[in-house]
Order: sequence, then C-alpha cells, then structure tokens
Amino acid sequence: LTAVVILVNTAVLLLQLTRRGYGTIFLLLDDICLGFYCLELLLRLVHFRGRFFYGTPEAPWNWIDFAIVVSGILDQWVLKLLLDIHLDKGSSAFLLLRLLQPLRILFRAVRFLRMLKLMLVLVLTDLNWVEKDWFQTLVGLVIVLNSVIMGLETDLKSPMCFW
Repeated sequence: LTAVVILVNTAVLLLQLTRRGYGTIFLLLDDICLGFYCLELLLRLVHFRGRFFYGTPEAPWNWIDFAIVVSGILDQWVLKLLLDIHLDKGSSAFLLLRLLQPLRILFRAVRFLRMLKLMLVLVLTDLNWVEKDWFQTLVGLVIVLNSVIMGLETDLKSPMCFW
C-alpha cells in the first residue's frame, strides 16, 4: 500500500510540474498522501519506539522518512498556513516568510527521496519467481496473444484507419 501511495504521490508531483490548472486536485492529493505518510510514520514510531532511529538496519531510511514527513508538514501545512495569514509587508515575520519561500523547492526535492527508497526495495526484492516455469509460460502466452492481435490489425482493413 505504501508503494502505491509513493507512486501516486510521485506522479502527482510530476504532473504538478507539467500541468497547470488542476491546482486544487493536486493539492488535495498532496494532502491525502502527506496524511498517509504521517499516519505511517506515527505507527512505525509507536511500533519501534526507541529503536526507530537506531538499532535496526532500516534506521538510516527511518531518518530520511522522518525528514521527508517533517519537511512535507512544514511545506504543505505550516508554511501555507503562515502565508495565508495576512501580514504587514514591512513586518519582520513577512520578511522571514519570504526568506523561507525558497525552502519549498528543497522540501519538494526531499520528497523525491521516497521514490529512491521504493527503487531500493524493488532492487533488493527476491525475483526468483520470474524464472519459474509458470511465469515463463504466462509471458510466452502474452507475447503470442500480442502477435496475433498485431497480425490481425495489419491484415484486416479497419474502418478506423483512414490512411
């Protein structure tokens, strides 16, 4: 489930960079993903207690996850809340917020580290099942079916093809 949320969140981040005009949908999906990450981090903190930050092989990744979630909270919720507060343009709080604005780029870059963690899990996963006969048969059947469909597409005249 976490891998799916990470992939969805990564897709949303990439779409935010390329598509304009879907701001509210992307913000809602970002908030849902961040809420899921907060819940996941809280459950892992409760489960591992003091061993969360040290004493396990996953401790460095736990630190990275913690930094990602905290930076996400600062970026999406705290900074947005502070920016929504109407401050006097000459006040020191407003100037501080203007200085913190470039940190949003850093916070977003840190979020891509989750994708790195997912890629590491995929690389370290045992893929011996790929060499099993049943999987080889399944892949062969998919290839044969694809070849038949492609052959039918090239031999039969389709009303959808106009060239």
